[in-house]
Amino acid sequence: MKKIIFSLTVDWEGEHFHNLSDLLKLRKQIGNHIPITHFICPAYFSKSIKNARQKIQKAIFDNDEIALHIHCFESLIKQSNVEFRTKPDFYNKHSKFMKKFFSLLPKKLQAQNTGRGVPLSAYTYEEIVKIIETSKTIMLDNFDIKQIDSFRAGGWLASDNVLLALENNNFKYDSSATPPEVLSQNYCNNNDGNFKDDYDDSYEGFTEMIIKMWGHQIQTEYYVSNSLTQKYCNDSYITPLTQPYCLNNLIEMPNNVSMSDFASVEKTMLPVLKKAIESIKNNEEKDFFYNVGFHQEGDIFYKVPIVKLFQYISKKNMKNIEFKTVKNAGEIFRPVQSKSPIGQTIVNP
Repeated sequence: MKKIIFSLTVDWEGEHFHNLSDLLKLRKQIGNHIPITHFICPAYFSKSIKNARQKIQKAIFDNDEIALHIHCFESLIKQSNVEFRTKPDFYNKHSKFMKKFFSLLPKKLQAQNTGRGVPLSAYTYEEIVKIIETSKTIMLDNFDIKQIDSFRAGGWLASDNVLLALENNNFKYDSSATPPEVLSQNYCNNNDGNFKDDYDDSYEGFTEMIIKMWGHQIQTEYYVSNSLTQKYCNDSYITPLTQPYCLNNLIEMPNNVSMSDFASVEKTMLPVLKKAIESIKNNEEKDFFYNVGFHQEGDIFYKVPIVKLFQYISKKNMKNIEFKTVKNAGEIFRPVQSKSPIGQTIVNP
C-alpha cells in the first residue's frame, strides 16, 4: 500500500521574530524528528534586522529544507534594482490580517504601505526575475546551502509570470497553489462561497484574489493570471485533494491543506487526512500528498492547530504517513519525463 506523503511547512514573512519561541515550542511538542520546509522571506536581511541569520538558524534542523518565500518589502525591491510599487495591496484594507500577524507590533511598524501586501505578481516578468534572483542570492549568502529548490509566493499569489520566472531561475518546486474553499466556505464551480475561512473570518479583497488565482475560471488580469494552472492541473480548480502536477521542469506541490491561520483541524485538516487514508487504501498505486503549514510570525493561537493535528493522528494511522520536506516529496511525485515549455509571459499594463 502507498503512503500519505506529509509536508509540514512554515512561512517566515520577513517581518519580525517576536513569535519565534512559539515555533521552537511547537517543534518540541510534535517531535524534532518531523522535517519542516522553511519558506523564508529574505527581507529580514534586506532590512538589516540584527542577528537575523542566527535567530532563523535556531529553528532549522538538519532534516529540514530551506526554501524561498517572497513578500515585496520596499527594502527587498530596491535591493533588486526594481522600482517599488504600493498596489495592488491585500493588507491595507483588511485589518484582520493585522490581528493575526501583527498583534505584537506598534502601529507604526505594521504592514501598511511597506510592500508586504503587494504580491510578487504585481511586477512585470522582467522585474519578477530580478526580485527572485536577488532573493535567492541573499539566501545563499546567509545560509550554508548550495541551492534552493522550493518556493512559495507571499499570499499564495503565484501568477503565470511568477511560475515562468521560477522555472527560468531553476526552481524545481512551487508550493503556492491553495484551495479557495478554505478561505471561502462552500466555494465550488458555481458558487464563490461566503468569503469566510474555517474560523469565520472574512478577508474580502484578499479572498477574491485567491478565488481568481486558484479558482475555476481563467483570469487575464496580469497579477492573477492563471492560464498555466488551468492548463496543467488535473482539477478544474485547486481543492484540498489536489495532487502535485507538472509544469514542465517545475512541479506544483500544492499547499492543499492550506495554513493553520485559515484552516482548522475540525473543518479541513482532519477531514482531508481521513480522505487521504481512504485514498491510499482504495488505490495502492498512488501516494497522497498532504501539505499543511503555519506562519512563524502568526499568533500562537494559529500554531496550536498543528499540535492538535499531530495529537489526533493515531499510532495506527501514523504507519500510513511518511514525513517529507517539499523537496523530498517532490522527488517522489516528479514524473520520469518532463513536458514541453510551459508558456509565454503575461505583459503588465
